[in-house]
Amino acid sequence: MNDFIASNEYGVREVVEPDAGLQLLWKDRTVARESAVSSSQVQALREFFEAEADERIGRWRWAANPDYVVYPDRLNTTPPSGAIRVWNERTGVSRYYLNRDGVDGVGGQFDPAAAAYFDAHPEPKPWTRAKAGELWFLTITSLGPETRLRWEAQGEPVRFWSGGLHIDARSGDITAGRQVNAEASA
Repeated sequence: MNDFIASNEYGVREVVEPDAGLQLLWKDRTVARESAVSSSQVQALREFFEAEADERIGRWRWAANPDYVVYPDRLNTTPPSGAIRVWNERTGVSRYYLNRDGVDGVGGQFDPAAAAYFDAHPEPKPWTRAKAGELWFLTITSLGPETRLRWEAQGEPVRFWSGGLHIDARSGDITAGRQVNAEASA
């Protein structure tokens, strides 16, 4: 690769000898002092800027095989709206999944990437969307396996309160929950 000149007229030069890496160039194409970057640092920078672009674009990259990226389908508003498209960036081939149930073993190379995405992005539990003032029956593991208490949602972000106990609505200790029927509790 020759010198790369960015839109702001600064450049990057690939260095092969003696230590592979990059050098930064001023607008006049002279080498900026103290600008040498080793090949390991170049790799770290590439991954950093790729991750930055992934976040900006709204895609998720599979760590086990970074050629596979996942785009959530923001146009599909049909519940549960967990639709995704998995792309192999190297080949341009993709596969669409309506939800986790679509990972059925017949998607070949795309199924592991889709499964990893769904594992990394579990659907939110209903109690994580509780509103202040609502009453919920919650099962909380740290209180014992069969402990179910009535909890009131309060604040933002939501915490549940029962007597003197409280727990964050996003806590992993909450394993089950259902909203108490408002009419039955009145």
